[in-house]
Amino acid sequence: MSSVRDIIRQNSNLRPRNPQEIQFIHHLSSYWDGFRLYKEDAVLRKAKSVVPIEEMEAKCIEKLAQLALDSTESEKRSSSLSSSEKYGKNDIFFQLLLEWFKKDFFKWYDCGFCENCQQKMTFQSRQQPNHEELVWLASIVEVYQCSKCEMLERFPRYNHPLKLLETRKGRCGEWRNCFTAICYAFNYEMRLVDDWNDHVWNEVYCQSQKRWIHCDCCENAYDTPLMYETGWGKKETYCIALSETEVQDVTWRYTREPEQVISRREFLCRPSWLNSVLLKLTKSLQEKLSPERRKFLTDRRIAEMVDFVWLPGSLKEVKEDELKGRISGAVNWKLSRNEMPEV
Repeated sequence: MSSVRDIIRQNSNLRPRNPQEIQFIHHLSSYWDGFRLYKEDAVLRKAKSVVPIEEMEAKCIEKLAQLALDSTESEKRSSSLSSSEKYGKNDIFFQLLLEWFKKDFFKWYDCGFCENCQQKMTFQSRQQPNHEELVWLASIVEVYQCSKCEMLERFPRYNHPLKLLETRKGRCGEWRNCFTAICYAFNYEMRLVDDWNDHVWNEVYCQSQKRWIHCDCCENAYDTPLMYETGWGKKETYCIALSETEVQDVTWRYTREPEQVISRREFLCRPSWLNSVLLKLTKSLQEKLSPERRKFLTDRRIAEMVDFVWLPGSLKEVKEDELKGRISGAVNWKLSRNEMPEV
């Protein structure tokens, strides 16, 4: 498969004309090849081996039984869909997987910690990865030092999911990368979402509802797309989703203020250029698929875009969970980003 930059170079009308468009191409290029790694046999085997499958299956059965009881009660009070009708077994298992990943498996890395002195280390510098770290696709290395014993700790920002399944620590990029690998091992259809406001997360395709659903493994958040805008206070510009088969602008799922988003985009990427790039990259990803599969994906894409249509004067309803601030990360770091939960 051609790289993003190769595809752009081969199409003169797609070449960026300003720094923001160059940055856009850089964003896409940074995780364009990730899906190849998720499909490697070693990654799939390791990813499946770390999950307590029997325990998760038991919890799934228990949850489904509880939902069935709840649906019986809801039928008496309302004609709306119950949880058991909205989500199937695979969906419930996914939500349990999301919870397990957050609570039991992966750890947030704020800074180094000196075991000898039992204190946090302070940041010293960023360095280039060494040969061993480059093997595991480290992009940069953060170096921390203990103020007492002066011990140093290196924190390589690994991008290879096999290494992350071993280290089990990082920040949002490592979290999403590792979680996506685990989801692939259980045959979930995943997207990588890149937010220009310095965060990344996933979307999973829900077969029972025939739609893409927001999920953030750093926060154990499921189907709460407005939490970044209403809870964290982010001012969205671009949220771009990449899967094995398409690249899609999904910003409209994550905002209830589309006019403000359009205003913030005014001096960034040209709208016609952006649409052309997304369609060309999607075509490249689908070029080896059967005509039937391409038609299915096109129909699904159109249906999603219809959901993005905004009617002037309308306002999305905000769920309670979408009003919460950020959970992951140190307090001072969240305060500096204005992402602290309300007390």
